[in-house]
Amino acid sequence: MKILGLIIGVFLLIAVFPQGVRAQQAWVESDYCNNATGEYKITRDMIKNSDSGSVTASMIEAESFKICTTDRSLHIQKIDDPVGWANERYVRYCPGGKAIPYLKFEGEYSGGGCCAIGEIGLLGYQNRTTCCPGNTVSDEGGKCILDNNSSVNPVMSTPFTDVTATASSFPYKLGAPLFTCPSDACLVDNPTFQRKTLLEDNNTNSYPLTQSQTLDYICLPQGASMVGVYGPDGEDLKDLFCSYQQAVDPVVLTLVSINPDISSCQEIDDLAERQNCLECFMKNIDPNNPNAPKAFVYSSIGCVDTRQNEFITRLFQIGFGMLGGFGVLRIMWGSILRQSTDPAKIQEGKDMITSSIWALITLAVTIPLLRFLGINLLQLLPINFLG
Repeated sequence: MKILGLIIGVFLLIAVFPQGVRAQQAWVESDYCNNATGEYKITRDMIKNSDSGSVTASMIEAESFKICTTDRSLHIQKIDDPVGWANERYVRYCPGGKAIPYLKFEGEYSGGGCCAIGEIGLLGYQNRTTCCPGNTVSDEGGKCILDNNSSVNPVMSTPFTDVTATASSFPYKLGAPLFTCPSDACLVDNPTFQRKTLLEDNNTNSYPLTQSQTLDYICLPQGASMVGVYGPDGEDLKDLFCSYQQAVDPVVLTLVSINPDISSCQEIDDLAERQNCLECFMKNIDPNNPNAPKAFVYSSIGCVDTRQNEFITRLFQIGFGMLGGFGVLRIMWGSILRQSTDPAKIQEGKDMITSSIWALITLAVTIPLLRFLGINLLQLLPINFLG
């Protein structure tokens, strides 16, 4: 019955899934700030405003209008709409070399202007902000009292700078949509007047493409026929189907579609880790044996082969690697102690280096001894154990 269900599933997939390069593409709009060209999303920590409601409103405006920054060090006071211009947004900020000062004695950020980086703000007459050195401990008689009991006159803050975000404004601008090809799809090179080739890697999750760049590629959805597409070595993929950047036969495609482990990878937020998860679980797909046990699992330490021999080997590899690394660190620390002028620390460093070297020698001798006992003599360990 299982084999019959598998055959039925194959025919359904062939009938339902879109066909080849004629299929509707699977591009997904993923971002709007192009990090590759120095554009970055505005984050809450860039907005120096003690009114949390204003910070939230500014973030909503930034995301709604897709506003990016080219300088993440600048302080933003707020993002708002000009009066009467509902389709535009301006960013009020302090230019380079300036920052929104913290009103030390009021416990909030200033809303009245900018000070030099490192200075604090004082709230003066008519709520005007003045600037004092960072080591100011109090204000008396309109002066900044420093921590050495001297005093200096405060400096008037400079006005905020406003810039209306456009496609070419600086240092805040409107971003353009960026697109990724989903990890379960297939990224195909689409050169003009040349054969379309399935790429070995789909790195658009890390490096999203602009609208114009997507024209150089085809993003086939999972299950699409590979008719008209060729492999990296020039082989014709017309009888295969797209699945996780691979050209697979219908049986494998069916197994992938009903594998719950693979779908669980979609819950991982980090794109690179999600791809590693998918590649790990794909190793469990065996078209010649659909009921084969699932040997590979994905965990916090990566893809783990749970078959007994491979698991034992991996466990010992990690253990011996950690012991070796610890020995090297002890040698380095001992070398640092020997630079001291204290005779006790010099001796301690010498003893630490000596004991660590002996430990590493013992570790190196233990490996071939374990291989001889476990493989040749007792035949309890796999042939590739620590090989």
